[in-house]
Amino acid sequence: MSEDLSGHQLDQVLRLLGGRLTRNRAPSVGIVVCGGAALIVTGLFIPHGASFGLEAIGRSLDRHPNVVAIKDDMGGDFARRLCLLAHERVAVFSGGLKANHINMWPYGCDGYMSTQIMFRREIPQRYWQAVEARDIVTMRSIVRDYDNPLFDHLGTVTGGWNAGLHGALEIFDLGERWRRPPYYSLNDEEMEQLRSFFDDLKLLPGQPIR
Repeated sequence: MSEDLSGHQLDQVLRLLGGRLTRNRAPSVGIVVCGGAALIVTGLFIPHGASFGLEAIGRSLDRHPNVVAIKDDMGGDFARRLCLLAHERVAVFSGGLKANHINMWPYGCDGYMSTQIMFRREIPQRYWQAVEARDIVTMRSIVRDYDNPLFDHLGTVTGGWNAGLHGALEIFDLGERWRRPPYYSLNDEEMEQLRSFFDDLKLLPGQPIR
């Protein structure tokens, strides 16, 4: 679908969305309902475009009072407009990059999904302390020193960021690297390279956060 959807097409999609928002059921793509409360994930709207997504969210908030939160996966200008549209009505939070949160924060954003909370919680804790203090300089420095290096490196790992993240779980004694076939799991040499990356950043278990 494109952004020039007709009103009839939009109504069709909203009826489908409304059906998902009002049922307690297993999570479907972009929708989670638990105990009657509903969460919308904006990745649902990526194929349809930003204008369509904002219109659909606005109408959904008008029609479905059980929507209590929205998680953004689209970023950029869409995310800022989402905050302006929805933040005074429901909780709004960003995906796993702190840079995404910084993009949304001035416009009304309640939090973000942290990747590093799993293995070095001191980093997101320090970041959130800076958020509460409105210390944008520290917020930016944490993105520069920790988030950017981590996600840049995970993007180069064989099997992609998910394989790298599973490897990190093993390095930090939180799980094992193995993923079910056909998904790739890091071999021993790649695990040593990943361990060396964390060592260079002084993030291995027991190393103090600088």
